[in-house]
Amino acid sequence: MIDGSFNLLRAPVDIGFGVAMPPELSYRSLRATTIVKGDQKCASIAAASVLAKVHRDAVMTNLDSQFRDFGWASNKGYGAASHLEALREWGPNVHHRRSWRLPERRALKLP
Repeated sequence: MIDGSFNLLRAPVDIGFGVAMPPELSYRSLRATTIVKGDQKCASIAAASVLAKVHRDAVMTNLDSQFRDFGWASNKGYGAASHLEALREWGPNVHHRRSWRLPERRALKLP
């Protein structure tokens, strides 16, 4: 079961700067059912969603030590005002999702 309207195990994915195919996976050929709003309709999808969020939050907390300006330990990369301000100040880094609409970086003010 896959949350959404298309099978991410087989479909090309727009990654913001081009299209990528998912990696070859041993279970890629298994039958899959897509379920729109699957996290609301299926306990297995909902549980997987919670596990994925907890893992992502841990990754963001670990990245905070390398990229202090973004405050990832406290905002986990979500649209907190401080995070959006850091994006305007510093611009995105390799860990920002390019497929999201990110704030424009401010032009540098030279003396």
